[in-house]
Amino acid sequence: MKTVDPYYEWLGIPPKDQPPNHYRLLGLELFEENRSVIDSAANRQMSFIKEYQAGADSELSQKLLNELSAARLCLLSAPAKAAYDTQLRAQLKPQAAPAPVVPIPSNIRWRKESDSPAPPRAPRWTCSAKPVGKRKPAPNTHGA
Repeated sequence: MKTVDPYYEWLGIPPKDQPPNHYRLLGLELFEENRSVIDSAANRQMSFIKEYQAGADSELSQKLLNELSAARLCLLSAPAKAAYDTQLRAQLKPQAAPAPVVPIPSNIRWRKESDSPAPPRAPRWTCSAKPVGKRKPAPNTHGA
């Protein structure tokens, strides 16, 4: 008997995105704020999954309906949504890898203030144009 992946086969959520967060489960943008959009998305997903209730996968559809209902309730409750969003942001925050420690070779040393300063650098770009004074009007050569 074939095993069904309801997240992937019914909702289009690939295995790499499983288990889905509430927003992904409802087909929403991350951290959606509009309550009407959240409610409509939950209704849409639940209506679609209800089509599987009478079939061979009724247990899976009921499990998914329960998850959709929990996601809806969480995202439509302002305090629950705020707590969930905080937790999700922390979970999604990329873990910064520590910078590798590179030893400084012994022949390199830091310059002290008492050391002589580095020689001044010549400017990279110089302009050799002379300042322009008052300009004389060009003579009229087009015949007057």
